[in-house]
Amino acid sequence: MGVVDGGGSYPQGTEIQLTARPFAGYRFLQWQDGVGDNPRTVVVTEDATYVATFQTVEGIADAEGDVRVTPTRGGKISISGAEGRRVEVYDIVGRTICSVHRASALCQLAMPETGVYLVAVEGCAVRRVVVVR
Repeated sequence: MGVVDGGGSYPQGTEIQLTARPFAGYRFLQWQDGVGDNPRTVVVTEDATYVATFQTVEGIADAEGDVRVTPTRGGKISISGAEGRRVEVYDIVGRTICSVHRASALCQLAMPETGVYLVAVEGCAVRRVVVVR
């Protein structure tokens, strides 16, 4: 459902930052100890394991605002109806391709290559789009 950046072996006293990155269709919920900070900074004091908990994103876009995701010429993705929302684009294996903190009324994003992408709009369903050049 996602990955955690920052894991590894560190000497005692080291301050590290852990970041939970959900795959498309999921969101970070909390760490196994109930802490919801993401990213999370911890100081190494002893052996410890931090496990991120993810949750499926519920699809509510169609009921709340007609978000449209369409491929356009030149290898771009056009997104309308997502104004003010966070938009994230992932490749088919879940790597983040790009992220927009607050989308404009019409957002056009250039994709690096031909392929299948997943577009997640905050509070909305994830859309799959095929981009060709």
